Amino acid sequence: MSIAFHLTTIRIIKVKGLEGRKVREGSIWKRGNLRFRHREKGSAVRSKLPGWAEGLDQQGQTYLLWEAGDPGGRALVIQPWESCYCFEVSPVNSGGGKSG
Repeated sequence: MSIAFHLTTIRIIKVKGLEGRKVREGSIWKRGNLRFRHREKGSAVRSKLPGWAEGLDQQGQTYLLWEAGDPGGRALVIQPWESCYCFEVSPVNSGGGKSG
């Protein structure tokens, strides 16, 4: 069972080590349903990850996008910077890249 939250779009502003996962600076991703609760906030998790991306939503809230492992396999998740909750995430556009 998943808990439904309103959809939020996030623009990626920094990427380190996730380029092979189609995560690019300027790409837009949407936050989906709750996936799990991490033991640490996103701000604490980033320094422990080999690959991550940072993004902002329409209200300026910072998010951490990273690859999580769980019994169902590895998948990208998005976690608000000041929250322990991790959500499903998917790209909004297939082109990605910087917009200008």
